[in-house]
Amino acid sequence: MSLYIEAYKNLANEIIILAARDYKAALKKEHRLSRTKDENERCTAAIRAQQIIKEVTRFFESSWFELLSDANGPLLLANIRKMTMQEILEKEEFKERGAFGDDDDKSEDGDNFDEFWYAEDTEEEESTK
Repeated sequence: MSLYIEAYKNLANEIIILAARDYKAALKKEHRLSRTKDENERCTAAIRAQQIIKEVTRFFESSWFELLSDANGPLLLANIRKMTMQEILEKEEFKERGAFGDDDDKSEDGDNFDEFWYAEDTEEEESTK
């Protein structure tokens, strides 16, 4: 296989991976913001999360995606959504069981569970800027 073809495939894969990460982070942010009390934060950030979800959905359904991959874009997107929602549900069940005790979601080493859980979102948002 030509070095150029290999480089093209690697680039195509990275584009798809980045889109999938953005989608997952936006889903998590949208879910988290649906529970926040700060109306300004909820409105502004939720709108941005919804925009990312729409943009990524459009990408996975596009002819450009078909050019980059032989995968079924809409099916891949549905699987990412399903897995992300499952992660969110597991996290909520974990918190409901009181895995962190009564100390406001603090783990044994003092880390805040939400900060850990959503750190991935922040890192992914910064990488897209």
